[in-house]
Amino acid sequence: MGGSKIGGGLKPAEVENIVQKVGFGSVSRLMRSAETYPIWAGIKVGLELPITPAGGIGDYGDGQGTIGGVLLGPRLYLCKGLADGFEITFNFFQPRMLNTPGTFGAILKYNFVTEEKNWATSSVYVGYTSVSSFNSSKSSELNPVVAYNGTDIEVGAYASRDYVKLKPYAGLGVLLAHGEIDPELVVSQASAWQGTIHLFVGSEFEWPMNFTAQLDFMNLAMMGSMAFTFKF
Repeated sequence: MGGSKIGGGLKPAEVENIVQKVGFGSVSRLMRSAETYPIWAGIKVGLELPITPAGGIGDYGDGQGTIGGVLLGPRLYLCKGLADGFEITFNFFQPRMLNTPGTFGAILKYNFVTEEKNWATSSVYVGYTSVSSFNSSKSSELNPVVAYNGTDIEVGAYASRDYVKLKPYAGLGVLLAHGEIDPELVVSQASAWQGTIHLFVGSEFEWPMNFTAQLDFMNLAMMGSMAFTFKF
């Protein structure tokens, strides 16, 4: 959080746009092929870096916001294989650690088609993300007030191919984001629901360190994320 602040005097349309930018941009991402890890050891752990264009939200309202042109939300990433084709992914970062959005998220994935019998591996998933971001411009150093609190819920399906060192994947989800702004910052409407179709493409690169890159398209806006992880 630190110095990043959302301005006051926000109109309802601006509140909705903030929910789109912050809520959609902070959603938990799979950052994985559609395969599932075995129950042992079956762990992928590292650092993820979502990148979201801020769309000028620092200039909303009274223009007293101090948010830059890009929202960077680094977070810890952990993926663990479970039994019977299930896999779970977690991400976590406290907003006070750095001047960034903070999240706690989880995705439960189920693999129902494998490449042993089909051309591609396919899975379905459901995800939940809690988001806490930025300071209110009405807060002080002695009394910081979180400007944005929200929740993301997503369900979807995706498929991938395994080329040993390269594992491309693509999928589609339905994403709902709810966000609430500090009431002192708004003209009338402090919260909003926003929904979108979440299209994404990405790939895992199997080097000594696993690198994953993913592009996300929400409401025709492009976002993305990178992950630097190790597999065990």
